[in-house]
Amino acid sequence: ERREALALDESGLPELERGLSEAEEAAERAQHHLNQLDARLSALQQLQDRVAGAGEMEDWLARNGLVGNSRLWQGIRIRDGWEDALESILRERLNSISVDDLATIQALLADTPPAKVSFHQLSSESAQSPSSYGLDRLVDYVTCTDERLAGVLSDWLAGVYVIADPSSGVESARHLEAGEVLVSSQGHIFGPASASLYAPDSEIHGILSRQREIEALFEEHTGADQRLREAREAAAVAESAVNEAESRLEQELAARSPNCRIRNTSSRLTMCASHSLPSGSRHAARRSSTS
Repeated sequence: ERREALALDESGLPELERGLSEAEEAAERAQHHLNQLDARLSALQQLQDRVAGAGEMEDWLARNGLVGNSRLWQGIRIRDGWEDALESILRERLNSISVDDLATIQALLADTPPAKVSFHQLSSESAQSPSSYGLDRLVDYVTCTDERLAGVLSDWLAGVYVIADPSSGVESARHLEAGEVLVSSQGHIFGPASASLYAPDSEIHGILSRQREIEALFEEHTGADQRLREAREAAAVAESAVNEAESRLEQELAARSPNCRIRNTSSRLTMCASHSLPSGSRHAARRSSTS
């Protein structure tokens, strides 16, 4: 009976060790993926932070107590594919700084900023009227995660309509009223007597798409972190099973012969004095497997 148990532990140990190796490799892959997500998130966040305040502007903001104020882009989301349209219309105003009352910026007139800067007042009141052309309004493609931005978006996007095909922009814009424009997903703008072709021209470009990617990466990070925990738990269970099997095997061998011993160093199991085993169940004198 003891001989059968010994043979069973001997034959099952390699399979347990293979399972441990696979579990550890899975944990390493999960850790590597999580590290990649962390690196990408860090890089994107640094870019976003750089837009929020860089160089001399950062000093100016700190001097005037504005570092902690939120930016417009942080509280809005745009329909996928229309990032360039919104960037084209708002331009540097995407990085506009929020204030509770515009009257507070009066004091800033005596301290000229080192670069162009915009401010907006937080208000949920919206004065947008329905489209009279049967066209979609760009403002309807924007979602406010901060409802207090509805007021400024209503103002800045008033009279801005979207057009699917920019090749018809010039002709379609002829029917607009003064101050109204059409904007394509590529960012091209068409007015009754003007047209502007869009091209990225500032650090603001990509700020909305980067924010979208950051949010997606955060969600993916949560799942990756859970998978890493599960992989580590599986590796711990596999290691415990290997250790238990080695311990039983050592005890069985010690019971059969005082000259038989097992030396277990990290990932290698060495069995000695195999001559003490019956010829019918004698295995190789040394077995090793990589964990």
